Amino acid sequence: MKVKVANAILVLVIALELGMLVYIYILDQHRPTRPKVRFDALETATAEEVREFESGLNFNDPSAWLQLAEVYWAMGLLPSADYCYRECQKRSPSSPDILYYWGLCLSQKGELQRSSEKFSQAIKLGSHRAAQSWYMIGRNALRAENPGSAYPALLQASRHNEMAAIMLTRLLMRTGRLKDALKLIDGVLHDEPNHMIANQFKSWAEERSGNNELAAYHEHISRRCAPPEKHNLPGTMKCERIIQRFGSARLCAAGVKAAKSGDYEVAVELLRWARNVNWRDMYSVLLAQFELAAENTSGVTEALRDSIDRTGPTSEKLELLGDVAAKRGEADQAREMWLRAADLPASQNPASNYTVHEKLADAYRLGGDPERAAHHNALAYYEKGKFAWRSSDVNAALAEFERATHTLTKHTHAWFYLGEARRASNNPDAARRAYRRCLEINPNHGRAAQRLALLES
Repeated sequence: MKVKVANAILVLVIALELGMLVYIYILDQHRPTRPKVRFDALETATAEEVREFESGLNFNDPSAWLQLAEVYWAMGLLPSADYCYRECQKRSPSSPDILYYWGLCLSQKGELQRSSEKFSQAIKLGSHRAAQSWYMIGRNALRAENPGSAYPALLQASRHNEMAAIMLTRLLMRTGRLKDALKLIDGVLHDEPNHMIANQFKSWAEERSGNNELAAYHEHISRRCAPPEKHNLPGTMKCERIIQRFGSARLCAAGVKAAKSGDYEVAVELLRWARNVNWRDMYSVLLAQFELAAENTSGVTEALRDSIDRTGPTSEKLELLGDVAAKRGEADQAREMWLRAADLPASQNPASNYTVHEKLADAYRLGGDPERAAHHNALAYYEKGKFAWRSSDVNAALAEFERATHTLTKHTHAWFYLGEARRASNNPDAARRAYRRCLEINPNHGRAAQRLALLES
């Protein structure tokens, strides 16, 4: 009897173990598999923080797959992002947002047909990003050299998306439909008369139609318009926000935030840390600015010398070195650095083009040289005028160019830009006088001759 009981218990235990093994096997078959990721494509600190982020996710929750997909997409790990979007969509098949961002990922990956399919599905599900989706479908079609498919998509998008309207204008011009192109671009300019790209296309379309004066006018307008923001491609800003959550970009963003609140010591520490994690020229320049604000002049010099050794001088770097010399009371060294800075165009901060001349004007005035001080003051007015002109502030630009030419009587470009500003202010007689003065100084100034000819005709 005891043997039978023991055997029964043994059989039961074996059955339970077998059942448990079968259960574990079934779970393994249905357990989500994480994608293979090439973390070697990322900086070490970013890769470690992304791994840590990934380890804290619950992959039975669809939102975890979405979060990971977005991180991989922002980091440029597109095959891994594609996999995660697929897993997410399996769990939330009726989400237009998932389909929209999956479409952006696939477009970047170069899978244009699949990308457009996701955008089409998002539209059918009532996505509030329908205009952006149509724009991307049209853009994908153009990239695939399929203008026939691009046209209806861009036409749908152009009602609510200016970049789609501009892209459709280009398509219409290439296919000889100039009247339709002009009608479309006129609609964009009605809403945004200072849109640089729209004015460029208007100029080209009018030139092809034989309206040379109108073409020149819009080309002239485009030159004084501010360039478009770099975030015009859907998803760009979202990617940048995600990138700033990890690695050296996270430290840099935190440092900038600390500096804005006036805590420069914390800002300096964070930028030093960011630079040690992943050296970037931008981090060195920001670090130098924060060191200067914290009155640590040796820190400024160290950061900038290292940056110049690696990537060469820029106007901003040399101006900061001049600022350090001025703080130390080294007036001659400060002037030397600022003069070198004035010879280089600013690459990151356009305002540096005029602030360096203001500093030189102050330095020469304090040094007892009023003539040179007046010269650099005038150059500061000229650079301020160009800054205002490129920001589409015609009135401010006109005032600065007028002030500049009082002293810079032989500065060709100052007179030319004064003519441009006067012309934009509907003062053709005064514009003619400025263009003529420009041509007296330099008879071979082509743009001044062209503008004057247009006004004379």
